[in-house]
Amino acid sequence: MQTHNVNVKTATKESSETGGKPRFYPSAYEPGVSLREDVYQTQFYLEVEGQYTLPEDDSEPGSGKRYCYGEWEFGAFTSLRDAVRKIEAIYAQWKISGYKTDLCQLVYGVPDGHSGRFAPEFVRILDRHNDLALGAVIDQEVQWVTPVATLRDFVEVMNKVDSLNYGWPETRQEKILGLSLIHSRYWKHEEVNALINRTASPASNVF
Repeated sequence: MQTHNVNVKTATKESSETGGKPRFYPSAYEPGVSLREDVYQTQFYLEVEGQYTLPEDDSEPGSGKRYCYGEWEFGAFTSLRDAVRKIEAIYAQWKISGYKTDLCQLVYGVPDGHSGRFAPEFVRILDRHNDLALGAVIDQEVQWVTPVATLRDFVEVMNKVDSLNYGWPETRQEKILGLSLIHSRYWKHEEVNALINRTASPASNVF
């Protein structure tokens, strides 16, 4: 499997040479926890999973195509809302181009370097603990998956996953169900609810 991973960049600490003391801010996602400024500014990052379409043989044009899955990790965001806005803005630009612009160009400002094409299928917003905070399916639009909000929801989705578990590879439906299994820190979180309930971006309901 080809992957295109980019480490999340962290903000630079205040220089000790200037005598600056680190600042701390209360986290909106971890009650009772205050985060140093550089950590606060990088609470979330994006993981995009999709399919590469590559030439069978780079040295022989027209030799056929091959397909493989890959993942990109990028970005550093203070809030869930910022991460949502970023991926939706990138997708909107890609859609306007007729899906022809190299997605890497939109994300990083430079071409991918691959001779093939990357088509995103799933989006995950992960937090600083690498826990899932929100997930989406890309199908004409970025469709955010309605997440579990209670233990009962969690058990219901897990039962559905078990009923679909035919082994490897993971099915598309299993992946969509998995996108609803956000960490309990985000169950019934006001920001999660607000993002899911937007009429501009209909959520995909797995229940």
